[in-house]
Amino acid sequence: MVMESRINSKNTAVVLILIILFGVLLRFVFSVGIIGSGDFVHLIYSQKASVGNFSLTIDDPQTAARIGYVYPVALFYRIFGISEFSMYFYTLIMSAASIILIYFLGKLFFSRKVGLVSAFFLSFYPLNVNYSTQGYPDLAMAFFAGLAVYFFFLGEKNNSKGWWLNLLCGISIGMAVLTKESGIIIFLFLGLYVLYKIFLKKEGIKGIKPSYLLIGLGFALIMILLMFHNYIVSGDFFLRYKMIDRVYYSAIKNLYNYHGYKLIERLFIHVPYMMLTNLSNFGFFTIFFIMASAYCIIFRKKESFPVMLWLTSLFLYLNFGSTSLTNYLPLPGGTPRYFEMLTLPAILLLGFFVSEADKIISKFISPFTVIFLLITSVGFIHLNPDRNAVHSERELAKFINAQQPLKIYSDGNSKDILDFFTGYRQDIIMYWKGNYPEKGSAEIVKPNEMFNAYVIVNKHLMNKNPENYEVDYPDAYYGNVPEIWVLLKTIKNKDGDILVYYAP
Repeated sequence: MVMESRINSKNTAVVLILIILFGVLLRFVFSVGIIGSGDFVHLIYSQKASVGNFSLTIDDPQTAARIGYVYPVALFYRIFGISEFSMYFYTLIMSAASIILIYFLGKLFFSRKVGLVSAFFLSFYPLNVNYSTQGYPDLAMAFFAGLAVYFFFLGEKNNSKGWWLNLLCGISIGMAVLTKESGIIIFLFLGLYVLYKIFLKKEGIKGIKPSYLLIGLGFALIMILLMFHNYIVSGDFFLRYKMIDRVYYSAIKNLYNYHGYKLIERLFIHVPYMMLTNLSNFGFFTIFFIMASAYCIIFRKKESFPVMLWLTSLFLYLNFGSTSLTNYLPLPGGTPRYFEMLTLPAILLLGFFVSEADKIISKFISPFTVIFLLITSVGFIHLNPDRNAVHSERELAKFINAQQPLKIYSDGNSKDILDFFTGYRQDIIMYWKGNYPEKGSAEIVKPNEMFNAYVIVNKHLMNKNPENYEVDYPDAYYGNVPEIWVLLKTIKNKDGDILVYYAP
């Protein structure tokens, strides 16, 4: 029996390594890179940190203070230089680590087989694959939140090591919050599980272990370190909270307009609709997540309860929970990456479902599910429109890099992209920008103030400003430019062309 166990463990390790290699290869082949949206704030401040120029004030975007993401990206900038690869390398590592983590979670909650099946599903789950090569912190945050769950339940099964494991749980939650603020809601799941132990499992006060105090201690240690870091870079211990309070709520109000019908649509329609129809990021997985959850509920699979509670509690909060504690303002639900926190528990349930010994499941449903999801998911990953989101801007950067070095005028979004693609070596000046998170826009430099410079009119990016932000485009957007300007290049794009002028 010992020899058989060793062989199984050895085979398991080989299979897991192959799954990881497959997942990483898939991510490299279908890498996304920059998409020119909310990714740039993190990347700009990562570049500043990489050259030792990281300081913050309350006027900086609150996402700039997500040091759990900004500093790792800055590290890889230092190692590899500024490129799309160095930008997403940290997230790619977290994605591969998530495949390992879900194996151990599956083994902890269910069995080694469930762990391997879940790891395989995660290796080609479109949401995880797509965002593993982008400049967002959501995937890394979800990893640390999942790691906290692993440490907590490992401590539940191993009382002798519960103290250290709960301390690590708290530290992991702290790391999730350092990476992105919404990581804190993992406390909701852990709290509900403790209440379940007290009342439904009837453990009473014994269900509250003294070692749980170390979860709070571990979390507090990270928050104290964050406060001291904030003081060092800004002189304000509470900088991050003030940045969120100043900007975040108004940004959500302006961007998503959650009022009247919009609020009802957001709470009861938008998220399920997105998860069922955004095939580029969810594929057909959502249908099978629902099927697996229904199976566990109908057949009362008690072993699945902790994972069901994990998935359900986070889903309900992400869908109905408030951003503010003083006013009800739903969390933003406009982008698939906001729901990366659901990935681990949802795939664990699916892995458990297809691993069941029932003949109908094992002979028919499981093979079909695995093959169908694998083929369709790879297809949707290939068709993901984000992979070409800034194709025109890449072409623009190549053109600019090949020209005689002159001053460059561009809109704010184009400046961020060009700064990145030119390695922050060009003299790029913003002449127009939207007033995000407030409404309106500002023309900073007039055409008659531009001399011996290139002027970029990027209609492709300007057209992405939401209508409710009520921006006023500059005259150059409508083709009203001085007669002496020379049109050097036009880059065609179905969403708006990019024009490059020379202003003598």
